[in-house]
Amino acid sequence: HSIIPNGIDPDSYKATAKSKSDLPFTFIMIGRLEYMKNHSFIINIASQLKDYDFRIQVVGSGVMESSLKKQVSDLNLNDRFEFLGSRKDVPNLLNNSDCLILPSLWEAFPIVLLEAGACDTPVITTPVGSVPSLVDSSNGYIVNLENFKDAMIEVMCHYEEAKLKSKKLFTKVNSSYRIKDIVKQYEK
Repeated sequence: HSIIPNGIDPDSYKATAKSKSDLPFTFIMIGRLEYMKNHSFIINIASQLKDYDFRIQVVGSGVMESSLKKQVSDLNLNDRFEFLGSRKDVPNLLNNSDCLILPSLWEAFPIVLLEAGACDTPVITTPVGSVPSLVDSSNGYIVNLENFKDAMIEVMCHYEEAKLKSKKLFTKVNSSYRIKDIVKQYEK
């Protein structure tokens, strides 16, 4: 048997040229507000990065919404976090952010990594589920949780390098994860 990955239509995510001079640096998290997505971990990291100019957009809704908002408020991080709720304009959001963060405790094969790749947006992710089949150290930042904060700092401080990696992920998504090619694999 063979494993057939998820696929997307990369053309619907057309990477638009982002002007990255406009601070603050924008991280984005996209996914249900549930335990395994590990939002709480990122909120704690943000409280340790007070010296850096960044914000974190949180896209999605779910059972943890009120507890996460309370955690942000308790840590005086309301100026750092934007809770955007469920959105239909993910390509636009990814194209206007600097880096996708996916600190998941477990995953199968997250479509959002393909979406970020199609948008040429750098990714920091944990090596869970099938993630290592897509992201490696040449095309993104694939790190354990104890190294996640360092990866966030590295991307903020060395963004040119992060963009070199994201170009490789963009190429990989466009060459190997097009939905029409994936459909052919299913048909076969």
